[in-house]
Amino acid sequence: MKRLMKPLLLASILMALLTVTALAAGDSGINTAEATLDGVTVSPQKADKSAPDAATEDVAYPGAVRLAVSYNAAEDGKEYVVIATKGETAAPTKDDIVYIDQATASGSIVSFNVYPSELKKDTTYCIYLVSNGTLEYTKAATYTYYQAYTLGDVNDSGKADAIDAMYVLQYDVGLATDYDALIPLAGDVNASGKADAIDAMYILQYDVGLITEWPNAT
Repeated sequence: MKRLMKPLLLASILMALLTVTALAAGDSGINTAEATLDGVTVSPQKADKSAPDAATEDVAYPGAVRLAVSYNAAEDGKEYVVIATKGETAAPTKDDIVYIDQATASGSIVSFNVYPSELKKDTTYCIYLVSNGTLEYTKAATYTYYQAYTLGDVNDSGKADAIDAMYVLQYDVGLATDYDALIPLAGDVNASGKADAIDAMYILQYDVGLITEWPNAT
């Protein structure tokens, strides 16, 4: 019976850890969304345009990755452009822009559904509106994003292993991955300020049991 209890206990601990990881990942989402122009409303949404989950201690709009933006002081029939950028910029370039779209005002309202190509923690994004002869390039809203993560687990699989190390190495040499937003956070296991080959080495060591905690862990 004692021999059976140990594997069952280990399995229970593993299941609990996996559950904690899944809950942490679910806490990611748009954290702030504020209109900065009169007449503008901003509503965070999930990828399928549904409402975000209930707010948690960490994030205001869990699961939200896009924003419904409406401007109710538009001129009927006019074309408006919405531009989302990384940070505040007076003259956006292709490196700054994470979303751009155009729509025609119906009555006094023009609406957009902003789906950014990038969402990173600790970055403030800005939404601008512009219409030729009606509205100059004007900041209409700002938003930020919260990304829950587990050190070493850059692909959010529930564990830090050799696959995560591979993604960190790819990222370090400039090869795009599906996890480029998470790698700078979860991949920087030695807290150096960047995810690189040294972090990949530590992840491999962790995977095979040579280390049991990350360097500089506090």
